[in-house]
Amino acid sequence: MIRHLLAALLMLAALPAFAQAGQQADAAPLQFRDAAEEARFHALTVQLRCVMCQNQSLADSNALIALQLRREVLDLMRQGKSDAAIKEYLVQRYGEFVLYRPPLEGRTLLLWLGPGLVLLAGAGVVVARVRRRKGDRARRRRRAGVVMAVFLALSLLLGLLVLATLLRPLWPQARGVALGIGLVVLASAALLYRLVGTPQALDAAVRQAPATLADAVAQLQAALARDPQRVEGWALLGQAYLRLGDPGKARDALARAAALAPDDPDLLTEAAQARALADPAHAFDAQAIALLESALKANPAHQRARWFLGVAQRQRGENAQAASTWEPLLAQVDTATAASLRKEINAARAQAGLAPLAAPAAPAPLLSVKVSLDPALAARVRLQPDATVFVIARQAGGPPMPVAVQKHPASALPLAVRLGDADSPMPTLTLSQLHEVELVARLSASGQAMRQDGDLESAPVRVTLPAAQPITLVIGAR
Repeated sequence: MIRHLLAALLMLAALPAFAQAGQQADAAPLQFRDAAEEARFHALTVQLRCVMCQNQSLADSNALIALQLRREVLDLMRQGKSDAAIKEYLVQRYGEFVLYRPPLEGRTLLLWLGPGLVLLAGAGVVVARVRRRKGDRARRRRRAGVVMAVFLALSLLLGLLVLATLLRPLWPQARGVALGIGLVVLASAALLYRLVGTPQALDAAVRQAPATLADAVAQLQAALARDPQRVEGWALLGQAYLRLGDPGKARDALARAAALAPDDPDLLTEAAQARALADPAHAFDAQAIALLESALKANPAHQRARWFLGVAQRQRGENAQAASTWEPLLAQVDTATAASLRKEINAARAQAGLAPLAAPAAPAPLLSVKVSLDPALAARVRLQPDATVFVIARQAGGPPMPVAVQKHPASALPLAVRLGDADSPMPTLTLSQLHEVELVARLSASGQAMRQDGDLESAPVRVTLPAAQPITLVIGAR
């Protein structure tokens, strides 16, 4: 086939050189023996192509080579060769190109499909040029469509060429079988690409990072349309709608996420909250309450689910149930939050006709510390009115952030302090959670909590908790 194509290309390349020299009238017209021979000759030459003129049949061309071929065809006829034998002879010499209508088979697919592919490519180029003048986003999407069309066309062409090469030996004996195999292979390849391929990767709008939240939402919607089973996608879409101020769409998106992950307490809580935000009165309906109850069933320590369920019960006038729902939170939150929460619980209990909760017992101190200033230093230094003493407990061998701290005016020296969980600046890490701490006292002339140049400190002391005896810290001692 390659030999035939090269021959055809060489003949096409030589056309300009022969275009003028090859045109002449048939000086000696052909003489036919009878009308039947003439009719057969014309019927045959109409089916053959002038190899120089491209678009003219052998019967219509006045080129010199056409004249020679017409005489050769007539000689072959008079030698008793059939029309098929004459065509085969000319194909052997000039390739399939000499046939005005070559047979549709593997080695002639390029001749049959070539014009259509060229036309398709040209149409793609025209469409791309016209659409390039429109907006950036539309231009990217339409260009991706053209790229996809060209990609599919080239893939189809390559598949046909491969199949034509592989099935060529089978074609003469079993054309139906060959066609069946070809169709099955092409359909299987298309289905496989549909299942595991990523045609959307050709879309420039998908590959480009979104410039705005609205663009990100559009991309996420397209991704979920292709794969609606992505739990994290629906959750992100719901959060994005909340940021855009559309709680209704956020409710629907988070409901899809919760339905796909019915055991995820975070998603269930977010879906319930979105339903309340989408309600004109911001009320938790029965479905939202069911979601919160499922979240607490999956994780009884889930603070947000427990808080929202109590809010929903208060909205429905179930004050005693709300107070009971909130009470376990007191042991989970820090001291300041617990104080505010206790007020809400007592308000619900009051409306339910119940007595308020008993006041919490003061946490027992874990450390007793005596802080003083070195006498020699006290005799030399006059303290500023705003000088401050910080008594700090931090993790032994850990970061410098305090686990417990108290602040006192320097004028109170010497002083005795008691450190406990209530002195923790971090509710997630308290003294009672540690086995060992490091104690230090710092005298700050500026009153700043962060250490400054010129501040004085005591020697650090490691203490095992709980400490039975008071710990003495002397600032400025050597």
